[in-house]
Amino acid sequence: MDNQFVIKASQGQRYAVCQRGVVLLKSERDTLDLLALIGENDTNRILFYGENFSQEFYDLKSGLAGVILQKFSTYWIKAAIVVATDQISSPRFRELMAECQYNRQLRFFEDEAAAEQWLVS
Repeated sequence: MDNQFVIKASQGQRYAVCQRGVVLLKSERDTLDLLALIGENDTNRILFYGENFSQEFYDLKSGLAGVILQKFSTYWIKAAIVVATDQISSPRFRELMAECQYNRQLRFFEDEAAAEQWLVS
């Protein structure tokens, strides 16, 4: 999994950027493994793309989103997720995205540059 992201730096902040087009998080174990790897790279900030999550993540009934987001909170991970709102078919997940708009640890973005700027702020 360690080849699935790169470490970048901006404004004195290091952050991980996940590789596009790769599903990295399918389970709680995947999440813990990824968080350990970014911690080994001296950062607690990470940029994801929508496709880095399995489809179960977007189905709130599966519980996977809750498990993953709780791990981000527990381990003080600042995470930005770049995904187009119109690609999300679940109205409930769109509500979750809207609720996160002012969250200090997790936000959804449609624009990668805006996501990176928020991560380093």
